[in-house]
Amino acid sequence: MFNKKGHLLEKAFLELYPNRSFNYTPIIQYSGRFRDYGGHIVLAFNTLTVKLSRKWYGISDEIQVGFIQELMLKLWPIKSKQVNTLYLDLYHSFVKNLHKAIPKNRTHPILESSFNRINERYFLGLAERPNLMWSNATRVFGTYDYKSDIITISKMLLNAEPVLLDYVMYHELLHKQRKFIRSGTKTIYHDKKFKRLEKVFENQEEMEHKLQKLSLLNYKQRMGNSNVVLATKPKSKSKSKTSFFSGLIESIKNL
Repeated sequence: MFNKKGHLLEKAFLELYPNRSFNYTPIIQYSGRFRDYGGHIVLAFNTLTVKLSRKWYGISDEIQVGFIQELMLKLWPIKSKQVNTLYLDLYHSFVKNLHKAIPKNRTHPILESSFNRINERYFLGLAERPNLMWSNATRVFGTYDYKSDIITISKMLLNAEPVLLDYVMYHELLHKQRKFIRSGTKTIYHDKKFKRLEKVFENQEEMEHKLQKLSLLNYKQRMGNSNVVLATKPKSKSKSKTSFFSGLIESIKNL
């Protein structure tokens, strides 16, 4: 436990909530129990405790204050649409650029082949390869972790059509490329531009439908129930106005 930095909690609090008094006992703990640059905040009675990944120890106080403010906004939300501080901006910039310093030493031949196909077709070979890993996830097909630069793909796709793996890989690479935007206290990952770019993938609606069917099949296998019925939305008759070429150019401009 390192409480010498407890003053950072008061600093973060007073800048976010200038009309309130800081009447808490501040504690900061650095722990190996969190994922890279993770953490959480707990208020118990009058003690405010922030627990951070050990990787935060040694990072500048200003960036840590930004992350602490991010945690505080979850504990005490602010209704205002615009919540910006210098420290929050420093933290978000830090997270968006972490991938540049992270070693790319995790991969798998099948995942790397998928990445290479997507990179060549949709990013003209300009996308940086992240770490690539399989997971045993059954609720999601893929995730991208900004703080470890890892795309994790569910093993549900291991024996599926390669094009489904490629579609999920494309989706997660868009997250790596586009990062996120802030709107007030919200972090938005799927903004309108992201959704337009997602539709650039060939036969995107068909891919979504096939993933639904694969998810249902996997669920049946886990539950041993063959009577589950898939509820699907009718396909929209309108076509996306985003052409493959314009979407490709849009992707490249944001690399």
